[in-house]
Formats: sequence, structure tokens, C-alpha cells
Amino acid sequence: MKKIPIGIMLLGLLVFIVALIALIVGISTLLPGTPLDIVWNIKNSFPPDFRTIMIGKVFGSFILILGIVMMASVYGLIRGNKIAWWIIVIVFTANLVGDLVSVILGKGIDNIMGILIVGVLLIYMTRPSVRRYFNNN
Repeated sequence: MKKIPIGIMLLGLLVFIVALIALIVGISTLLPGTPLDIVWNIKNSFPPDFRTIMIGKVFGSFILILGIVMMASVYGLIRGNKIAWWIIVIVFTANLVGDLVSVILGKGIDNIMGILIVGVLLIYMTRPSVRRYFNNN
């Protein structure tokens, strides 16, 4: 196996942290009353009964599945797996589109930083040297 580029290692760490947060949010949404409820005190823009209604359960399930997929992608990133590359690019692109829509609609001007960060990460992921790492492993 080729040497893992430092950028991929850093990206893997970032994706690991995001996946861990998604897992915690997903589990705490589906299982209220656990010690993981602390995340709902950090930043909560949902209605008080959100976790008990159907949309909350759907949201929690989606976030939990996303967390699992992202956690698996961390392993794939480090191994140079092409499927992991695609998953990360798709998730980052969806994030970028969501942030752009929020800014365009005037509902999330603070998302400009997210656009810049995800844009840089997508540019990095499409660099020829990075693509080669995923094509050769």
C-alpha cells in the first residue's frame, strides 16, 4: 500500500469527528433520556417535542445511518477506497448545495464559512494527486 497523503489523514480525522457527532445526535434523537441528551443543550433549534414525533424519528434514523456510512468512509479514505472517495464527495457536495441555498434564501448568512471550507475540501478531493491515490489502491 502506498503512503497515505497527510491531507487524507487530516480529512479522515475531520470525517471521523463529523461521523461521531452524527452518531451521537442520531442515537440521542432515537433514544431520549440517555446521557447523550447533552447535545440537545449545546445547540437546539428544534421544537421541544421534536424527538417524540415521527419527523424526529425519521431525522434521527437518517442522521444515524449517515453517521455509520461516514464512519465506514473514514476507513475507506485511509485505505484509498474509491467508493469512500465518492461517498465523501457526494456528502460534501450535498452540504455545499444546502449551504448555498441557505445563503441565497437569506436564511443562513453564517453558512458562507461552510461554503468556503467545503469548497476547499472538494477542490482538494479532486486534485490529480489525490485522485491517483484513490485510483491506485
